[in-house]
Amino acid sequence: NLTDSEIYAYDVPIEVNDHFPYYLSGYDEEGAPIFIVEGGKWDMRKYVEQGGKHYDVLDIYIDRMILNFRDSGLNSTAKQFVIISDMDGFSIRQAGHVKTVQFMISKFVRFEQIVRSGTLKRAWGLNVNVLFERIWQIGRHILGQLENYIEIFGTNPEKWKPKLLKQLPRDQIPECSSNLTDSEIYDFGLPVEMKEQFIYYLSGYDEEGVPSGKMGREEIRGASIRQAGHGKSVQFMISNFVRFEKIARSGTMKRAWILNANALFEGIWQIGSRILGQLANTVEFVSVLLLLFWATLVTSSNLTDSEILAFDAPAEIKSSFPYYLSGYDEDGAPIWVFELGKWDMRKFAEQGGKLYDAMDIYGDQMFLNFKKSGLSSPAKQFVGICDMDGFQVRQAGHAKTVQFILSKFVRFEQIVRDGAMKQGWIVNANALWGTIWKLGSPLLGALANSIEVFGANKNAWIPKLLKHLPRDQISEWYGGLPNHKPVKLYIHIDVANLFDYK
Repeated sequence: NLTDSEIYAYDVPIEVNDHFPYYLSGYDEEGAPIFIVEGGKWDMRKYVEQGGKHYDVLDIYIDRMILNFRDSGLNSTAKQFVIISDMDGFSIRQAGHVKTVQFMISKFVRFEQIVRSGTLKRAWGLNVNVLFERIWQIGRHILGQLENYIEIFGTNPEKWKPKLLKQLPRDQIPECSSNLTDSEIYDFGLPVEMKEQFIYYLSGYDEEGVPSGKMGREEIRGASIRQAGHGKSVQFMISNFVRFEKIARSGTMKRAWILNANALFEGIWQIGSRILGQLANTVEFVSVLLLLFWATLVTSSNLTDSEILAFDAPAEIKSSFPYYLSGYDEDGAPIWVFELGKWDMRKFAEQGGKLYDAMDIYGDQMFLNFKKSGLSSPAKQFVGICDMDGFQVRQAGHAKTVQFILSKFVRFEQIVRDGAMKQGWIVNANALWGTIWKLGSPLLGALANSIEVFGANKNAWIPKLLKHLPRDQISEWYGGLPNHKPVKLYIHIDVANLFDYK
């Protein structure tokens, strides 16, 4: 019963975004956005079978996708949108489950309701097999007049590629560049200039005799931002993710590594990896692996816990990284709050030296204070709220800062692995933090199961907090009472009266 605004504001878990991808491929000649949905690869049954909140999340997510189609069309020069639904991979797992089919039919209803105003310019269903054809025969009648704008094709690209290319620019959709057979591609006379600029080679063989190849530094349109900032170059790269998946889906790729990947390429990889499907599981970003490895090697110091607790951090560190004891839960467990999203860790990571070391030790001291207060309480445990509001690319885009954050994941696990943490919440997490959390959460081991991560939608996480925490023990920002004051502030005394805690 959500309104369009509430659907847009709904905080969808990162997992759902990863499992049900769609993307804006380009624009047609009139400026209508072209969306591509690889619905055949979507495992809707997984969420439908789980039911409850999992089902609801999927339901809302797809409604939001349809709203995105409509509104992007309305905001374009054409005032309409185009959609390609690729059903390649659709299997009996989906079609043979009654509740999943019912769910799909309900989305036909929603699609008709949302775009009945005329925002759909054209739609194509590609690679439709007999299983989906039966569902289409039911759903098409629900669409009413919209059915006239939708064409359904089977698995023969020779029939549907010419249709698409009559209405869509070739450079705005993936992999419509060649109708050549594999033999014709092998025989193609590549210009010398292309061979010189796009080098790859067979490096050798692994222990099992598998050939090892290398490619890289190809000149698509230059280098770095020159590639990632050029729409047509990115579209070309994405089209080759599609082609690679089709060629190697039979299982011929044993392993792959992507080296020296920067943030620019990782943005493209986020799109491309979804297209690769299961193949993406055989590809590793070595830069990420090294970052995790370094994180496990970084240690704060050789200080004992007692020495860390006795450490008197410089005033600048205390002022920069405040945290506080907010109150106690019903069992007497202390409630700790730290607004990590506001912490400028990069400032000290860049400086290095004594202040970096002080920041490092101070972070460990905070964790030890959490643990010590919990063990001293009737509950023998503590509760934590980590607020990521304000977390920016300044932190997430700096390798040494990310390395520091990951090292704190390691340290936190070491300090509280004995069960000192009762429950933890991370709130106001944005996509930047989501990426770091994906890297860091495995370092927490079993502790990750005791931490819930929420986005910026308070309506999603305040009720969760209030199920566990008394309102008079947390600030109004977290659903507590107005004028709540923390039990104790951990901040330099000279600026304590200026601290605007939440």
